[in-house]
Amino acid sequence: MARSVVQSHVDACITGKSWCLALVLALGLLLVPNLPASADPTTDFRDAQTRLEGLQRESDVLVDLYNQVADEVDSLTATIADSQARVQELQSWVDENLVSIRRQAVEAYKYGARPVRDAGMLAGADDVNAYVRARKYLDVVQGRSVDSVGEFRRTREALDVALARLSAEEAKKERLLADLAGRKVAIEASIAEQQKIVDRFRTELQREAVEDATAVQQLVAAGLMPAATTQQAAGAIEWAQARLGTPYCWGGTGPGCYDCSGLIQKAYASVGVFLPRTSYQMKSALPPSTEPAPGDIAWHPGHVGLYIGAGYTIEAPRTGDVVRYRAVADRYSVFLRPVSVTALPSGPGGGDGASRGAE
Repeated sequence: MARSVVQSHVDACITGKSWCLALVLALGLLLVPNLPASADPTTDFRDAQTRLEGLQRESDVLVDLYNQVADEVDSLTATIADSQARVQELQSWVDENLVSIRRQAVEAYKYGARPVRDAGMLAGADDVNAYVRARKYLDVVQGRSVDSVGEFRRTREALDVALARLSAEEAKKERLLADLAGRKVAIEASIAEQQKIVDRFRTELQREAVEDATAVQQLVAAGLMPAATTQQAAGAIEWAQARLGTPYCWGGTGPGCYDCSGLIQKAYASVGVFLPRTSYQMKSALPPSTEPAPGDIAWHPGHVGLYIGAGYTIEAPRTGDVVRYRAVADRYSVFLRPVSVTALPSGPGGGDGASRGAE
């Protein structure tokens, strides 16, 4: 379970480059920073593994919730921008209406404010034609004035509503940002404790990483690793394999580092399948798979991996680790099937054309 740092580097060797194993091991030692030894009295590796896995599950859930709130902040930021544009538009209309009303007030004062049907106000007309023209003009002026006042009132009310909505949205964003700050503290505390365990048992964790990578390599060599059956699954796996060895970081969506769901989301985005950002959102959006196949998403609360078959995933496991292969073991009981996939053409080499997207 705690098969870690070098694992993913070793996994990159799975393509047959066995010569890189020593380099992978060396790189693995460099990837994880040296921190002071933990004061935790735990000295048994299996106990440390259990503790590390518990911390990982805890931080996975915390990170997933953090990402959900961060997504909400991003969405709210866009909404606020729209609301600000609406407020500016309404304010412009209000200003224009005020100018129109003031101009019409001057005209009303000039021509008289009494109803047009009072012929006395038109006594200045020197003939019938002038009287008719003057009456029509006043009808238009007074009617337009009424319309403008009504339009001003409606626009002013809409502006007040928009301002209130904008104020509420900005207040909500402030609350969410404060929430994120609190979540960040909890995540960093969990990550720091995980890092101490990783540092203390780095050799054992690297050994397990090597074992996982070797097992996958042997499965591939023996022809026991099943092939993907869709273009998107094949492309997503290929994309993820190209990221083996990339460091884990919480909240990471690449290209320099990834968290678990960030890796899966980008892998499938590279082949045109757009998944939600967090593991919980993925579980809500995707149908379960009763018979896991390569390209399915292995899920447990707060964490996901890309299933490649034969009991292994590619995933970004936790702090101090890198994108690598991991044995499924008993870590996952739920598998999800990404939607909008297209079957591979039948015959040899059917998956050779699987696409790989850029970061």
